[in-house]
Amino acid sequence: MSGPFPAASMLVVEQPSGGTPEWELHVAPRKQWLIVLSGRAAVTVSDGERREFGPGALLSFEDTEGEGHLSTPLTDDLSYAMFPHQPA
Repeated sequence: MSGPFPAASMLVVEQPSGGTPEWELHVAPRKQWLIVLSGRAAVTVSDGERREFGPGALLSFEDTEGEGHLSTPLTDDLSYAMFPHQPA
């Protein structure tokens, strides 16, 4: 068991249909949790490690500085919920 993790909001993001563009390398705008709701995506971190995620996957993004990560949609039905960390 872990947590609780305080969150003040939840954002649902749906990738527009019509393709699976590769997004650019970026840092997280803030520490946040992400839950994949539908579709699949790959995340590549700065050391080159790449992992694929599908529905139900829970990810923690904490790379708010440095090189960041690369998110690559693998399907055109990608959607996810983001929960920004709320400082305690």
